[in-house]
Amino acid sequence: MGMPVISVASGGLPVVETPYGATVTEATNGFGRAVTKVVGKPGMPVQYVTTAGAPAGGGAGASFFGVVSGDQPPFRKTAAAVINAGVV
Repeated sequence: MGMPVISVASGGLPVVETPYGATVTEATNGFGRAVTKVVGKPGMPVQYVTTAGAPAGGGAGASFFGVVSGDQPPFRKTAAAVINAGVV
């Protein structure tokens, strides 16, 4: 699950939807960071996900959180496991 957010029309943290941004999930309980989607303006790159875990497609190699390609999210690797896997 990504960071919980609530989309608002204005006044929230400006975000730009990209395929490689930080994962965020629209909060269903009303608790989350207020964000406003912007186009053609600077904003934090985010990727909306709807399920627990990483977005579809993943990516090659290790991500910032140490997920090794081929792993099924939300499993995380220790630093030693990532190094032993030959990623670093």
